Order: sequence, then structure tokens, then C-alpha cells
Amino acid sequence: MKKFLLNIVLILMASVSTYSQEVGDTLWTYNFNKEWSHINSALFSPDGQWIYANADYQGSLFTYKFSLEGKIIEKINNLKSGIHQFSKDGKFFWTDSLDKYDAITFKKVDSLKNHNLKSKIYKWIINEDLNIGLIVHGFEAHSLKDKHFEIFDPKTMTVTQLIQNPDSTARMWDIDISSDGKYIALSIDKAVADGVNERVVSNRVEVWDAQELKPIKVLIEEGKQIEILSVKLSSDSKYLIAKGFNYMNLYTIDKLQLQYFFDFYQSKGKIRSCLFSIDNKYLYYVVDKAVKFNLMNLKEEKEWLQPNSSNFLISNQTNDKLLCTNAINSTLYLLDNRSKTSVLDSSQERLLLVNQSINDYIEIHSTYKQDLNLTYNITNINGKRMRTSNINIQSNSKCIITKLELSDGVYFFNTEINGQNYHLKFIKD
Repeated sequence: MKKFLLNIVLILMASVSTYSQEVGDTLWTYNFNKEWSHINSALFSPDGQWIYANADYQGSLFTYKFSLEGKIIEKINNLKSGIHQFSKDGKFFWTDSLDKYDAITFKKVDSLKNHNLKSKIYKWIINEDLNIGLIVHGFEAHSLKDKHFEIFDPKTMTVTQLIQNPDSTARMWDIDISSDGKYIALSIDKAVADGVNERVVSNRVEVWDAQELKPIKVLIEEGKQIEILSVKLSSDSKYLIAKGFNYMNLYTIDKLQLQYFFDFYQSKGKIRSCLFSIDNKYLYYVVDKAVKFNLMNLKEEKEWLQPNSSNFLISNQTNDKLLCTNAINSTLYLLDNRSKTSVLDSSQERLLLVNQSINDYIEIHSTYKQDLNLTYNITNINGKRMRTSNINIQSNSKCIITKLELSDGVYFFNTEINGQNYHLKFIKD
């Protein structure tokens, strides 16, 4: 048998629905187990040309710089915490612990000054257009008298104001500011002293006047035992999302009224992450799958279903891509979010390539209702044909093509079914 001969293994699947919402729009994946690392977060560079992934190994932090093709370009090991946000011009970045670094040399240039030393930073945001940064302390707050948020200048990295909530029992968990600088949104729980400890009695979301620095509206009534984990304002200042464990509330900012309620109590799904699209037309969120929700007609438009989706997080985005992480299988995902198709269902027939980052095999899933006898070829990124062969795939099944014996690089699996061309991209590393 020749060296280049491919071994074909067919494995029948019980039902097409297993893969009816699979990973057809996954551009590539990278598993950090090969680096003996655990992935924490990831983000794009401001120009969208590079990807930075923060991972740790036995307490040591490593930041990996990827190309858009999924190749590691650089490994950075001198940061004390992960890259959290880049400056808009790409010259600097801030880490999770709010240290400021030069984005070219990776040398620290500044740290936060005048910070309240009693409490650790729990969450923070920076809006460069408004030249404002905001910090909340969440469960890191040390006492009932320590419930406040801080305002700092991102240019000088200096805390300028410490703002106490009129309710001294309010513990602040998350914070955001509208792009026009009019509103600040806060997620808050109400804590009371219980001996030497504190006891949470209720949760709420408050909207503040950002100029007067005073609360003007409570969006979720006190007394409801609902965990409010985060708040997020859309960049056009039209929407606010309040996220708990099993629910989300979508509000319109102009009237501060409830627009839509997402209830996942019945499915017992926990909301792992949510993010407004750059154009503010969509909301991305993850429960048992990643979902693209149309804010214009309030309907789901697209889904991505991944292995261990319950631990799938949407970390960052560009206009046409989503960057996602999964802490359980320590994998980085790059998804294509350009599709305008409806949510996939079992009636849609297609080929799906599952393992976009591979060693020596690829796995093809077919949702076609008939058996397929395909002629396919594999080409490299320059269009050179590397392999040509035939495969048989039974209906609603998957096919594993092994012993590819390809050099590291970007390749395409090409075939045609009933006039529909497939060019499925994968990476050999």
C-alpha cells in the first residue's frame, strides 16, 4: 500500500440531530493541552489581525500570540496577569490587574495609583473616548463600609474619585458606562451584617446619572432572590443587558424599560457569557450553545453547538469573527459569524468539518439523508492539490479520514454534492 493511501473509517451515528447544530462555521480550534496549559481568556488586537490568548500552567501565566490562521507567533511569559484590553491605537494594553504595558516591548509602563488598597479589583472597564475608567470590588470588598466604585484616568492611571452608594449595604459586582457618557449601569446585591460575616438578602440593577453620579432608576426590584452577575450597555447606548445565572433582561435605554426576557430556568442552562455585536444589531450569548440573537426582530438567527458548550465563553469579536474559549477542554475557537441563515435544524443537509486543527486525520459529518459516494481533493493554501481520493459516507453518519501525512499548514477539503461546492478549511499542526 502506498505511503499516501488514505485509510477510511466509517462510523454510523444514531441520529442526524446530534450534528444538526454543529461546528460548520468554526474556522479553527487550538487545544492548549498540547502546551500543558489551561486557557483563561482571549482577545483580538485592535486591528483584528492578531489573537492573544491568556493561559496558565501550574501558577505561571503565558500569553500566546496567534495569527488569524491559528499559528502561534509568539509566547509571552513576563506578564503578571492576562491581557484584558488594548488601547484603541494598539500602542498599549492593560492587564487584568490594571497594569499598563507597551504593546510592542511588553514592558510595564504604569500601574494604577491612589487605588483603595483595602479591596482587590474585581471588575473594571476603560472607555478611551470618554477618558474614563471604572472599578468595582464585588466579593473582594472587605466590609460593609467598603461598598463603592472608583473612577480613574486611563492616561495618568490615577484614581480621581471614590463613589459611595447611598445605600451603605450595597455591594457592587459589575459596572459599565454608556458610550455617550450619560449613564452608568451597576449590578448590586444588598448585604447585611450577620455576626462577623455578611448575608445577601436581595439583588438589583441600578442606572446612574453619569454626570451627577447618583442613581436614577432601579431596573430589577429589590427582594427578588435573583443572582445578577453582570451588566452590559450596547456601544450605541440603546440597550442594556442584565445577566444572571439562568436569565437575562434586555432593556431599552431611552425609556429604561424591559424589552425582552430570556428565561433558561426550564432548561437548567447557565448563561456563560453575552456580548453585543459591533454594529449593535445582534446579541451573542451562550447557554447550552452559542446563539446569535437579532435585536431588530427579537429572534434567534444562528447557533453554534460545540463540545462542552456549557463551559463555552464568547471572549471577543471583529466584524466577521467571534473568539471563544472553553476552560473545560482548554480550547480556543475562532468562529465565522457572517452567516445570515436561520438556526440550523435536522432538515438542512450539509457536510461539517469538526476538527479544524488536526494532527493526522480529519472528521467529516454528513447530515444528508442519502448515502454519499464522493470524490474529493485536499489543496494547500496556495491551491496546490495534495490528495485526491474517493469516500463513501452513509446517511446521517461521520467519516474519519486518517493518515493524511501532510506538512504543517493550512489546507482545504474540497468536494461537490448535487451542485453544491464544499471548501472546508483545516489546519495541520
